[in-house]
Amino acid sequence: MSRWRWIILVVLRVFVPGYAEELERAFVAPPPSARPQVYWMVMDGHLTREGMTADLEAMARVGVGGAILMEVNLGIPRGPVEFMSPAWRELIAHAVREPERLGLELALPAGPG
Repeated sequence: MSRWRWIILVVLRVFVPGYAEELERAFVAPPPSARPQVYWMVMDGHLTREGMTADLEAMARVGVGGAILMEVNLGIPRGPVEFMSPAWRELIAHAVREPERLGLELALPAGPG
């Protein structure tokens, strides 16, 4: 343990009883508001319900707190789901419902990437 860390912990234990223990507990198990969030980029029409659920479940499993969902076109052939089609809207609605089940947050930008 570094000298400064030791000094800080001693000062906290003496002058703020319980603070150091609470700080350590919060560091080991951060509250949901402190979890990282990620960009979730789906590739131009390559969307499936199962794939979206698998992505979100993986995010929850590794401790991600939420995502910003963006559909992007990075020069790959377009997928079968056309942007803003009924099928696309159904899949996006699924993607909006799933995070609540998993305890995640989701943000949606106003248009395609």
